[in-house]
Amino acid sequence: MQIIPKLTHQRLAELTPGTPIRLGSKLVTFDGCSVRPNYKGLDEIFVEYVDSDGNRMTHCEFTVLQCATEFTDAVMCKYCGKFRQPDDIIRKTIRFWNRSEYHEFCADAECGRRYQESIRVPSQQRARTTRIRTS
Repeated sequence: MQIIPKLTHQRLAELTPGTPIRLGSKLVTFDGCSVRPNYKGLDEIFVEYVDSDGNRMTHCEFTVLQCATEFTDAVMCKYCGKFRQPDDIIRKTIRFWNRSEYHEFCADAECGRRYQESIRVPSQQRARTTRIRTS
Protein backbone atom coordinates (compact mmCIF):
# COMPACT_ATOMS: atom_id res chain seq x y z
CA MET A 1 0.00 0.00 0.00
CA GLN A 2 1.57 3.16 -1.21
CA ILE A 3 1.03 6.77 -0.26
CA ILE A 4 0.32 9.09 -3.18
CA PRO A 5 2.47 12.25 -3.06
CA LYS A 6 0.95 15.66 -2.50
CA LEU A 7 1.76 18.62 -4.73
CA THR A 8 5.07 20.38 -4.13
CA HIS A 9 5.95 24.03 -4.66
CA GLN A 10 8.06 23.12 -7.69
CA ARG A 11 5.40 20.91 -9.28
CA LEU A 12 2.71 23.52 -8.69
CA ALA A 13 4.82 26.06 -10.59
CA GLU A 14 5.09 23.62 -13.53
CA LEU A 15 1.36 22.94 -13.84
CA THR A 16 -0.41 24.36 -16.85
CA PRO A 17 -3.84 25.98 -16.56
CA GLY A 18 -6.60 23.45 -17.17
CA THR A 19 -4.86 20.61 -15.32
CA PRO A 20 -7.26 18.65 -13.09
CA ILE A 21 -6.12 18.24 -9.49
CA ARG A 22 -7.63 16.65 -6.40
CA LEU A 23 -8.02 19.23 -3.63
CA GLY A 24 -9.00 17.29 -0.53
CA SER A 25 -12.10 15.39 -1.62
CA LYS A 26 -12.97 17.73 -4.51
CA LEU A 27 -11.87 17.49 -8.12
CA VAL A 28 -10.95 20.98 -9.38
CA THR A 29 -9.27 22.49 -12.43
CA PHE A 30 -6.05 24.42 -11.86
CA ASP A 31 -6.23 27.93 -13.30
CA GLY A 32 -2.91 29.49 -12.28
CA CYS A 33 -0.95 31.17 -9.52
CA SER A 34 -0.64 34.84 -8.68
CA VAL A 35 1.20 36.97 -6.15
CA ARG A 36 -1.11 39.32 -4.25
CA PRO A 37 -1.13 41.00 -0.87
CA ASN A 38 -2.80 39.01 1.89
CA TYR A 39 -4.96 40.44 4.67
CA LYS A 40 -1.83 41.85 6.38
CA GLY A 41 -0.63 43.57 3.21
CA LEU A 42 2.26 41.13 2.68
CA ASP A 43 2.81 39.56 -0.74
CA GLU A 44 1.72 35.92 -0.83
CA ILE A 45 1.25 33.31 -3.55
CA PHE A 46 -2.37 32.39 -4.23
CA VAL A 47 -3.56 29.39 -6.25
CA GLU A 48 -6.58 29.95 -8.46
CA TYR A 49 -8.83 27.12 -9.57
CA VAL A 50 -12.30 26.36 -10.86
CA ASP A 51 -14.43 23.97 -8.80
CA SER A 52 -16.88 21.39 -10.16
CA ASP A 53 -19.74 23.92 -10.12
CA GLY A 54 -17.79 26.36 -12.33
CA ASN A 55 -17.03 28.84 -9.52
CA ARG A 56 -13.61 30.52 -9.53
CA MET A 57 -11.92 29.99 -6.18
CA THR A 58 -8.62 31.10 -4.61
CA HIS A 59 -6.59 29.68 -1.73
CA CYS A 60 -3.16 30.52 -0.42
CA GLU A 61 -0.40 28.25 -1.70
CA PHE A 62 0.36 26.73 1.71
CA THR A 63 -3.20 25.43 2.07
CA VAL A 64 -3.21 23.91 -1.41
CA LEU A 65 0.16 22.19 -0.88
CA GLN A 66 -1.18 20.54 2.29
CA CYS A 67 -4.23 18.97 0.67
CA ALA A 68 -3.75 18.66 -3.13
CA THR A 69 -2.44 16.00 -5.50
CA GLU A 70 -2.24 15.48 -9.25
CA PHE A 71 -3.65 11.96 -9.03
CA THR A 72 -7.35 12.53 -9.58
CA ASP A 73 -8.38 9.02 -8.51
CA ALA A 74 -6.73 9.39 -5.09
CA VAL A 75 -8.76 9.33 -1.88
CA MET A 76 -7.72 11.27 1.24
CA CYS A 77 -7.79 9.57 4.64
CA LYS A 78 -10.06 11.46 7.05
CA TYR A 79 -7.66 10.96 10.00
CA CYS A 80 -4.07 11.24 8.74
CA GLY A 81 -4.68 13.24 5.55
CA LYS A 82 -2.61 10.96 3.31
CA PHE A 83 -3.74 10.27 -0.22
CA ARG A 84 -4.19 6.60 -1.13
CA GLN A 85 -5.39 4.51 -4.05
CA PRO A 86 -9.11 3.66 -3.81
CA ASP A 87 -8.17 0.00 -3.15
CA ASP A 88 -6.12 1.04 -0.10
CA ILE A 89 -9.03 2.85 1.55
CA ILE A 90 -11.71 1.42 3.83
CA ARG A 91 -15.06 3.13 4.41
CA LYS A 92 -16.01 2.94 8.09
CA THR A 93 -18.94 4.06 10.18
CA ILE A 94 -18.11 6.72 12.75
CA ARG A 95 -20.59 7.01 15.58
CA PHE A 96 -21.32 10.32 17.23
CA TRP A 97 -23.61 10.67 20.21
CA ASN A 98 -26.58 11.65 18.02
CA ARG A 99 -25.76 10.33 14.52
CA SER A 100 -23.48 8.16 12.41
CA GLU A 101 -21.37 9.13 9.42
CA TYR A 102 -19.30 7.23 6.88
CA HIS A 103 -15.70 8.29 6.22
CA GLU A 104 -12.71 6.93 4.29
CA PHE A 105 -9.63 5.73 6.21
CA CYS A 106 -6.34 3.96 5.43
CA ALA A 107 -6.86 0.20 5.23
CA ASP A 108 -3.41 -0.74 6.55
CA ALA A 109 -3.39 1.60 9.57
CA GLU A 110 -5.56 2.15 12.61
CA CYS A 111 -6.82 5.52 11.34
CA GLY A 112 -10.51 4.63 11.64
CA ARG A 113 -10.18 3.48 15.24
CA ARG A 114 -8.06 6.49 16.18
CA TYR A 115 -10.54 8.89 14.61
CA GLN A 116 -13.43 7.25 16.49
CA GLU A 117 -11.47 7.54 19.75
CA SER A 118 -10.86 11.24 19.14
CA ILE A 119 -14.60 12.00 19.14
CA ARG A 120 -16.10 12.92 22.46
CA VAL A 121 -19.32 11.11 23.22
CA PRO A 122 -21.31 11.30 26.44
CA SER A 123 -20.55 8.44 28.78
CA GLN A 124 -23.28 6.02 29.77
CA GLN A 125 -22.70 6.86 33.43
CA ARG A 126 -23.28 10.59 32.82
CA ALA A 127 -26.42 9.87 30.82
CA ARG A 128 -27.88 7.87 33.72
CA THR A 129 -27.17 10.50 36.38
CA THR A 130 -28.64 13.40 34.43
CA ARG A 131 -32.15 11.95 34.08
CA ILE A 132 -34.93 14.02 35.52
CA ARG A 133 -36.28 12.42 38.67
CA THR A 134 -39.90 12.87 39.66
CA SER A 135 -40.22 11.79 43.27
